[in-house]
Amino acid sequence: MLNPKCIVALRYVFMLLVTITALAARARATDPCDLSAIPEEVQTILQSSYPDWQPERVEHLYDDDRQFWIKVHPNDCPGIAIGHFESNTQLSYALLLISKPDRKRPGLRILVFSRAGATAPYVSHLLSKWNIGLFYEGSDQVIATVPPGVYKEAIGPHKAQIDLDGLWYETMEKGAMLYYWKGGRYHELVTSD
Repeated sequence: MLNPKCIVALRYVFMLLVTITALAARARATDPCDLSAIPEEVQTILQSSYPDWQPERVEHLYDDDRQFWIKVHPNDCPGIAIGHFESNTQLSYALLLISKPDRKRPGLRILVFSRAGATAPYVSHLLSKWNIGLFYEGSDQVIATVPPGVYKEAIGPHKAQIDLDGLWYETMEKGAMLYYWKGGRYHELVTSD
C-alpha cells in the first residue's frame, strides 16, 4: 500500500501531465496553419505529390502584411482556406503552397482539393502557379474563403454572381483575384489591381 506522501505526489504528477497535455492541445489548436484540419487523404497527396511545398504561414508574411492579416483574420491561415467551393454538401480545401527553404524549386502553387461525394476520392485543381520567388523569405501572398454573392471586376464591366463560396487570392495591397466554381470548372475575376 502506498503511503499518503506517495499518493499526493502521484496526484501532483497526474495533474501536471493533464495540464501539459491540455496546453499542448491548445497550442496545436491555436495554430491556424496546422495541417490536421485537412483530411488525411489530402495530407497524403500533399506529402507524395508536393514534398517540396508547404502552406503559406503567418510568419512568412512581411511585417506590415502580417499585422494586417492578424487584425482582419486572427484565426485563419494565409495558406489554407476551407469552404464549399464546388458543392453545398462537400467541403473543399484550398492551399497556397510556397516552396520549402531547403528545396531548389522556388515559387508558389494554389490548389483546391475537392470530392464529388462523401466516399469519392479527393481530386486537385491547380488554379495558379509561379516558378519564381522565395516566399518563405517574405511574402504578401494570401488566400481566404469569401461568401456567395456578387463580385465586380476591378477594371471593366464584368461581374460574377457566385452561389457557392469563392476563393480569394491576394497580393496584399497590390491586387486580388476571385476564383469561383461555375459550370463544372473554376473561373477567375480580377477584383482589384
